[in-house]
Amino acid sequence: MTKLTYPEVRRDNEAIDDFHGNKIPNPYLWLEDPDSSETKDFVEKQNELTKSVLETCETRDKFNKRMTKLYDYPKHGCPFRRGNRYFYYHNTGLQNQSPLYVQEKLGGDSKVFLDANAMDLKGLIAISRVSFSEDGELCAYSISKKGSDWNTIKFMKVGDQQELPDVLENVKFSCITWTHDHKGVFYNKYDKDESKQDGTEVNSNLNQKLYYHKLGTEQKEDILVAEAPDHPKWMIHAEISDEGRYVILTASEGCDPVNRLYICDLQKLDYQITGLLPYEKIVDNFDASYEFIANDENIFTFQTNLNAPRYRLIRIDINKPQQV
Repeated sequence: MTKLTYPEVRRDNEAIDDFHGNKIPNPYLWLEDPDSSETKDFVEKQNELTKSVLETCETRDKFNKRMTKLYDYPKHGCPFRRGNRYFYYHNTGLQNQSPLYVQEKLGGDSKVFLDANAMDLKGLIAISRVSFSEDGELCAYSISKKGSDWNTIKFMKVGDQQELPDVLENVKFSCITWTHDHKGVFYNKYDKDESKQDGTEVNSNLNQKLYYHKLGTEQKEDILVAEAPDHPKWMIHAEISDEGRYVILTASEGCDPVNRLYICDLQKLDYQITGLLPYEKIVDNFDASYEFIANDENIFTFQTNLNAPRYRLIRIDINKPQQV
């Protein structure tokens, strides 16, 4: 077997990280910049080495044909109803992304509703989230490019699939939650970020904020409804109760299955969202997770791992949250 010569990688002995007074050498820190000419040159040499091995592999083409055959079959997602229409995802076999289909009634003809493949022939665009208004007549969807966590939210009318002019940028790890008057959505964004947003970014993101976007307005007019300036790592998401009266806010930090829980009664605001939401603290610690299931007026049902590693359902009277 031919001896492989790996590309040399430079050690930067002057690169030092300071973690709370502890100095730790980080000689390959320069490789964390994917856009530098030095990093690109190193990656190119690695790719050349890899290709030199793969091109002599006798089973490569056989493996490729076998895997292609195994994956080439129709794939159907579970249908769901929004408004009076039914939707489902379907992949004919080898499509890069699974298009979303719509049909007006069960057993009726279906047609493509959203297709990321048509947005980029190389398959580098994905639709990461789809959210419908309560009446099912409006749709908000977020798209991601090149595997990036950064998203752009767009809007369309469902009936004639007409694209609307609203566009929301700087969106990341976001909810898309419609108010029941169909006038707008809650979503999360960061302040303008100057780093790359093409899937190669490495910067951490702090101070995520929750905004309310009114359909038909510019993003610069969006209303800040929740933030946690003293806790820059918090991410606050919004959900609407089934009758549209309550906004359920959950604050999380990191990936642990725990969150804080706050609730805002929109009825007390006459359903007018004009600024920071006045919320009641239901659970103000990170001891457990709480996922909203349903509510009967002020009695809310949550799925939680509170004293239940395998999870359970609990009911909370939001007028007496101290009993949690």
